[in-house]
Amino acid sequence: MSFVKTYWRYCSAFVISFFCIAALLQKVNSYHVSVPVKFDLSRIPYVDVSIQESCYPMSLDLGSKLELKLLSDHIRGLRKTSLELQTYKNFRGIEYKRSAYCLEKAQIGSFVFNNSTIVEVYPVDEEAYLIYSNRSDKDPPDPVGTIGRGLLKKVNLLLDSKNSKLILSNSFFKLKQDGYDLRKYSKIPFEMTPKGIIVNVSTDLGVFKMLLDTGCTRVILHESKYPGDISKAERQYNLPIMQSKTFSIQGLDYGEMDILFIKMTEEINDVDGILGMDFIKNHVMYIDFTKQLIYIEKP
Repeated sequence: MSFVKTYWRYCSAFVISFFCIAALLQKVNSYHVSVPVKFDLSRIPYVDVSIQESCYPMSLDLGSKLELKLLSDHIRGLRKTSLELQTYKNFRGIEYKRSAYCLEKAQIGSFVFNNSTIVEVYPVDEEAYLIYSNRSDKDPPDPVGTIGRGLLKKVNLLLDSKNSKLILSNSFFKLKQDGYDLRKYSKIPFEMTPKGIIVNVSTDLGVFKMLLDTGCTRVILHESKYPGDISKAERQYNLPIMQSKTFSIQGLDYGEMDILFIKMTEEINDVDGILGMDFIKNHVMYIDFTKQLIYIEKP
């Protein structure tokens, strides 16, 4: 009888120890960092990134496969290790080969990314991404770099554009404490591809595979998707535009949405368009990269 009691005492101690260690590991691996978001003239979100002794305003760009990009004037003085050239293309198919470096760390709020790859870019590179520009000499300067999907996919994140907030977090409990109860959100599976995050969107023209892109101002479809039976007389920024009365994801209709049609490289013909900030800015969105799920605030 004494042996049985001793046995169960050891088993109980083992189980308690196991759960204590599991809880401790969960706490160690948990993160929850909230930072303010600002918006440039094109309504693209950006945050401050601390690198060494300086702070750089950098756009959030889920459409970029790179980790970090920084204008050449700012990158020269950084302590860094040279890497192989990085090759990438923009939506027009223009290819770039640019110098790349390893940074010991880059920091967003209190969250540290170790051994990040940063690519040196030039103003002319970034201008090639523009669809249109209404900038004047009196306007404040643009961000000097970008944080791409290559870095952002290493964390789970919530973007609340209306309240100018970015939260890097894997804690549903802490998000709920901050007022974001994800159980009440629409849970949408996404496909992670080399080109980016793909979600299916239903419009008046049909269902389209669209890339989620915080670095794109508008909702865009390939020019070839413009319906042949509708006149292209309606134009904005010299581009065809139409309004879809329905714009639904996972069966939930988010209402009317203006869609621009532009010519994009054939290399991204396997996707139909881009789901940009015109949509994202109006809905709180949490991206769980580990489970490939997007939680979107219901309409």
